[in-house]
Amino acid sequence: MKKNFPKLTSDCLKLPLDSMISEIQYTIDLEGLPGEVFENISLGKYFY
Repeated sequence: MKKNFPKLTSDCLKLPLDSMISEIQYTIDLEGLPGEVFENISLGKYFY
C-alpha cells in the first residue's frame, strides 16, 4: 500500500475527539482481491 492510503492510527487519537463526535467507523472492502479460505489460515502466525 502507498503511504498516503487512508488510515486511522493511534497517533490520530492522541488528542481527545471533539464532543460532537460520538462514533468512528472504519470499513475496509477487500472485494475482488485474491485471498485464502478462512479455514486454511493458521491464526497462530498472527496472534500470540
